[in-house]
Amino acid sequence: MFNLYTPILMLQCFCFYHIYKNQKQYWWYFVIFFVPLVGCLAYLYMNIFRNANYDGIVEEAKGILDNDYEIQKLEKENRFADTIANKLKLANAYLDRNRFNEAIDLFQSCLTGNATNDPGIKMSLLKAYFLNEEYSEAVSIGNELKDFKAFQQAEERVAYAWSLYYSDEIELAQENFQVMDCNFTNYMHRLEFARFLDKIQRTMLAKVKLEEILEEIDHMDNFEKKNKKAVIREIQNFYDSLN
Repeated sequence: MFNLYTPILMLQCFCFYHIYKNQKQYWWYFVIFFVPLVGCLAYLYMNIFRNANYDGIVEEAKGILDNDYEIQKLEKENRFADTIANKLKLANAYLDRNRFNEAIDLFQSCLTGNATNDPGIKMSLLKAYFLNEEYSEAVSIGNELKDFKAFQQAEERVAYAWSLYYSDEIELAQENFQVMDCNFTNYMHRLEFARFLDKIQRTMLAKVKLEEILEEIDHMDNFEKKNKKAVIREIQNFYDSLN
């Protein structure tokens, strides 16, 4: 029974990952969970084999079964062609695997030649420093970026604001959060602003901010709510935790 079920379980994991990655209809989760083999085969036929890219299917399956497969593939590509594009792909993959030091080294190595002051690379480097808890380095990069238009409402600016907070620059951190506090947008930024307010003992103000956001969400159409459901769930959960 165990030997039979293990490959089915692996097939279920592949299908669940494919549903999530490709934003397929959520009811497929139930079909595959409750009728594992038949559900998997039906999903594969309806969503993959009818428009089959077999090489792509094999690559995707390898990536699920071997957590390091994607990293190894990108490392090989980078050794074959040591380009900034390949370095950035590998650095971002390292970042996703919490291999922050390796990501930082690669991002730094990309800041050369015409890309020396590239704001996109610097924003990625700032994020890597923040995740590695090197807050002073993140603040330094953020100070270089603060006049770039691309940085003004970027998610990486949230990492900059938090790095300021952890560097005891509370007022500057609040100023940066406030700049990103724009109605009907920047929901993740504003959630982090509310968390910041709670952190500095201004919990009532944090609740007011969250109530403003939740009121905006109430006026969203179903399509927008679906697209933002992950951050909406986080906002609601954090608001509930303060009550």
